[in-house]
Amino acid sequence: MARKAIAADEAEAQRQREWEEQRERWRREEDQRQITIAADASRKQLSEIIQRWSVAMSVEQFFREAEDRIARAEPDRRERLAARLALARSMVGTLDPLDFLEGWIAPTERYQTLYPYD
Repeated sequence: MARKAIAADEAEAQRQREWEEQRERWRREEDQRQITIAADASRKQLSEIIQRWSVAMSVEQFFREAEDRIARAEPDRRERLAARLALARSMVGTLDPLDFLEGWIAPTERYQTLYPYD
């Protein structure tokens, strides 16, 4: 009877170890999935930032060209156009690439892994 009890205890301990090992595998798989999701989201956001930056550069080129032309415009027109250009610039917002980059969320900022991977 004692042997059966010991064998049952050992079998239960083995099942418990296997269950814990399976749970650990699931946690690691989920961790890897979260790492992949974070990297994909970060890559997508960076691509969008680069596209926005491209548009911003086009806008900046427009403003510079307008400034050059305003500088050569007739004096009475120059003041009025300079005011409109300043208003237009204020509506566009930042064109600084560092501001764009500061808004980017890196993969490790999106998700901190639970495990040290090599």
